[in-house]
Amino acid sequence: FLDRATYDRLITGIPKLGKHVTISGVIEKFKVVGSIARQLLKRCVENGSLRSAETHSKQALYSPVAVV
Repeated sequence: FLDRATYDRLITGIPKLGKHVTISGVIEKFKVVGSIARQLLKRCVENGSLRSAETHSKQALYSPVAVV
């Protein structure tokens, strides 16, 4: 449901949200629905820009990977 330009903007913007990234933070910042936010966070983990810090049944916490 996202065009390529919006997808690229979100994928590059999500790791820059701060020290901790959550599903609700992505929803609030980028005004997307929860299912899209979960998929975007999963893609960020797959491409290595985020790592999973905590995962529970209702909420997940991610941290950006520091580029050295």
